[in-house]
Amino acid sequence: MTTDSNRWLEQLSILEQENALLKSRLETCEASCALLQAEVMCYRQPGRQAGARQSRDRLLEMTAIAANTLLTTENFDDAINAVLKMMGEGLETDRMSVIEFFAPPSPRLPHWQVLYEWTSPGTPQQLSNPDWIEGSFDGIEDIYDQCCRGQPVSRLIDTMAEPFRSLQAQIGVKGLYAIPISVNGHLWGVVGFDDCRVAKQRSMAELSTLKIAADCIGSAIDRQRTQRILLQTEQQRVVELAQANEILQTRDRLLETTAIAANTLLTAGDFDDAINAVLGMIGEGLDTDRVAVIELSQHLADSLPYWRVLYEWTSPGTRSQMAYPELMQGSFDGTESLLHQLNQGQIVSCYLEDLAEPFRSIQAQLDVQALYAIPIFVKGLLWGIIGFDDCRTAKQRYAVEFSVLKIAADCIGSAIERQRTQQALLQTEQQRVAELAQANEVLQARDRLLETTAIAVKTLLTGTDFNDALNTVLRIIGKALDTHRVNVIEFFEHSSATLPYWRMLYEWHGLDLPSQMADPSLSTGTHEGIEDIYHRLSQGQVVSVLVDELPESFRSGQAKLGSNRLYAIPIFVKDQVWGVIGFDGMTTPRNTAELSTLKIAADCIGSAIDRQRTQQALLQTEQQRLADLAQVNEVLQARDRLLEATAIAANTLLSTANFDNAVNTALQLIGETLDTDRVKVLECMDNSLPHPSYFAISHEWVREGIIPQISHPSSSRISGDGAEDFLHQLFQSDGFGGVLNEWPEVFWEAFEAVEAKAIYCVPIRLEGQIWGFLIFDDCREVKQRDVSELSVLKIAANCIGSGIQQQRTQQALIKAEQAKQSAILEERNRMAGELHDTLAQSFTGISLQVEAAKPLLGQTSSAVSRILDHLKDLAEAGLAAARQSVWALYPAAADYSDLAQLLYESLEAMSRNTATQIEVNVHGTPYPLPTFISMNLLRIGQEALTNALKHAQAQAITIDLTYEGNSQTGHDILLNICDDGCGFTPPTAPDAINGGFGLVSMSERCNRIGAQLSITSALGKGTRVSVEAFLP
Repeated sequence: MTTDSNRWLEQLSILEQENALLKSRLETCEASCALLQAEVMCYRQPGRQAGARQSRDRLLEMTAIAANTLLTTENFDDAINAVLKMMGEGLETDRMSVIEFFAPPSPRLPHWQVLYEWTSPGTPQQLSNPDWIEGSFDGIEDIYDQCCRGQPVSRLIDTMAEPFRSLQAQIGVKGLYAIPISVNGHLWGVVGFDDCRVAKQRSMAELSTLKIAADCIGSAIDRQRTQRILLQTEQQRVVELAQANEILQTRDRLLETTAIAANTLLTAGDFDDAINAVLGMIGEGLDTDRVAVIELSQHLADSLPYWRVLYEWTSPGTRSQMAYPELMQGSFDGTESLLHQLNQGQIVSCYLEDLAEPFRSIQAQLDVQALYAIPIFVKGLLWGIIGFDDCRTAKQRYAVEFSVLKIAADCIGSAIERQRTQQALLQTEQQRVAELAQANEVLQARDRLLETTAIAVKTLLTGTDFNDALNTVLRIIGKALDTHRVNVIEFFEHSSATLPYWRMLYEWHGLDLPSQMADPSLSTGTHEGIEDIYHRLSQGQVVSVLVDELPESFRSGQAKLGSNRLYAIPIFVKDQVWGVIGFDGMTTPRNTAELSTLKIAADCIGSAIDRQRTQQALLQTEQQRLADLAQVNEVLQARDRLLEATAIAANTLLSTANFDNAVNTALQLIGETLDTDRVKVLECMDNSLPHPSYFAISHEWVREGIIPQISHPSSSRISGDGAEDFLHQLFQSDGFGGVLNEWPEVFWEAFEAVEAKAIYCVPIRLEGQIWGFLIFDDCREVKQRDVSELSVLKIAANCIGSGIQQQRTQQALIKAEQAKQSAILEERNRMAGELHDTLAQSFTGISLQVEAAKPLLGQTSSAVSRILDHLKDLAEAGLAAARQSVWALYPAAADYSDLAQLLYESLEAMSRNTATQIEVNVHGTPYPLPTFISMNLLRIGQEALTNALKHAQAQAITIDLTYEGNSQTGHDILLNICDDGCGFTPPTAPDAINGGFGLVSMSERCNRIGAQLSITSALGKGTRVSVEAFLP
């Protein structure tokens, strides 16, 4: 204590000397201020108030006020801020700041940092942004050099170097000024002021005058920091004195506690309560959180001893170490140095971060911040330790405390050892009595177990339900052994392990225990880590083992079940170990000799299970045989149904007049037989490539409520791009099918659009080539289908494909024949028109000319008249022959006899598969028309219909055919075609018809038959075409 006092006195003396030096410096500053005030008064004398001096006077006065403010204001920060405000307003600037220079670790030049700041209204504060508060002199080394020489700095924003210029621009600086601050002859920093609104011209004399104020501010800041250091030093001295006093008081309390503890251990009736009371006294006396008595024990297999907590006291809210079995004991692995200190009688003191792993992790789980260990020696040997832990806050402990506690530690160790000696003597006597009682109990238990075995065998032999009988046997054995769980475990071979695996077959357990069989992770496993147990069982030995002695993987599972000891009786079947009967949770521990009595029951159970399995195997074999036969029969029936459906489909294709209806009927028949939702014919298109570029649906049947794919905008045509490899394999196979994700991804979008969940296909081959596919979709639910089963439908698929192809071939032939006949007919019509328009008209002209020439000739020559008459007769004969040739070239009259029906058929064929509404009306009494007129009226009508459907986009078309007149007055035929299309602007005169919409052809045909053509139309109001023909 004397040494510490001397050290504190020396430090106090040094601090007082430094304080005297600082006071001297302060007096010097005060004298400087007085001189400045005197100089100000001097300048105010009459005759020296020239304009050039007014600014200096104001600055000197401001400097004096600033010095006085720094000396008299109690709050230093407020004083600095007040001085900066006064100077900023006096200088009419926008920002005043005190900037300190400091040396960072690595750069060559110092850095600067803003400590205090004043700004005018509307000026951004530099201290408000961390990026603006400090920086380096990189790029502005000239400013730093100028400050080092004690010269004021004046810079306009445009003259500054980057990046310093950008920083000043961000805070609005237009002109920057810095007055260096010197403290004790060294550059300390600067007083800086910024013009942000307008850059003012500052003279160097004005700036130099401010240097006195800058030095005052720097000295004041330095003085303030020195006073703060002196105050902190004095406060530290007071704390150290208080701490020394506290140590002495703690030592006295611990001595008193030790005396009370020794008395408690000697006088208390219950030893454990006494130990706990002593630990509580020590813990409260030390103001710690946990005090424990820890015993050291030596394991034969380890060179280092183990430690285990015997007693423990904890403060309120502190976690108990003894509540965690894995934390209340351990080894000295990794902490050998601590053990060495304890063996040397040294007290151990460690903070948590100083401990080595894994010991540190254990202490961290207990919230330990600092631990202390005092060794306990009994008969000259290290017996254990008294440990105490600071968990809330690590406290400073002193050697004097530990030295007092060593006495208490030795007292506690001696008391525990004495108590154990007494208990050992008592336990030896009690053990002798217990052994005699146990021997008698073993004999009684053996008799009970033999009786239990007899009952179990009888139950297995007489029970009608094997499982119930075996569960009853386990319950009988469990109650006889007074255990909580009995189970039958079978060993079985596994390809991945050399030793068999085990699995639980039967279990009986108490009502308050969890079922082991209900947990898959606990009802089966390997013998990894417990190989010795398996080998002992294989040799016929009964096994009894503590759960704590098992490997971790096995121990954790048993601990979850609440087991502390396991028993296993081997079961042998045909001289091979078959499995075990296992027990755990026995109220009374059993020895292996006692449990060996149950080996007879175990073998009986094993044999009964093996016999039961043999019988079940025979039964299952027979049942499987019946199931296989039923399955084969079902497959054959399904095949027969498909073959029958195929035959009906083929017959339908051959016997139904409408081929499309026949195909759809066949698809429906196949779909209903397969119980699928959609059946379609998918045709390969564009076979110029190795594989089709896309597929089109030609026919389809769908179940009610299923989306039709044939009319779907995005799925009626399926592209094969990206699936070339799949198509190559598919073209070589007899079919493919599966759920959606088993198909190539390029098809998913088309299938998902029509809600197909599973898709199966059968190829359609014509002349050895793939023509297309018969496709089946499951949309409601996925049905398990075998592609080989669908191969039965290859016949139906090929029939449908052949029928479609044959139908198309026939249609192509018919169209070709029709085209040929149409060409012949068109040529005959053309020739007839030519004859009519040339030869017939020429004969008519000759006849008219001859008739016109006769009056001109008069009666002068009868020979000329006869010649003219003869010419007229020849012309009329030629005209009649020409007309006969024309009529002979036209088709038979029967082909155009029913004009109304021909118009309706044309309209129906042209508007089929459209939404256009059609109507044909006949007025008057129909009568036969000349073929030439009927044919041209039909062609005019067809042209008008084409225009209405193709160009006008009509939604409704009406045809009115009117027969008028009689044989006396002559006949008129009137044809009207009306539509509600978009309309157009018709030509105003026949001469204006120059093409478009077939109007030229219609006009020519009207002229050809002497009919009148009338066209009425307007944009948006539809069109009306009227043709009126007169028949003599």
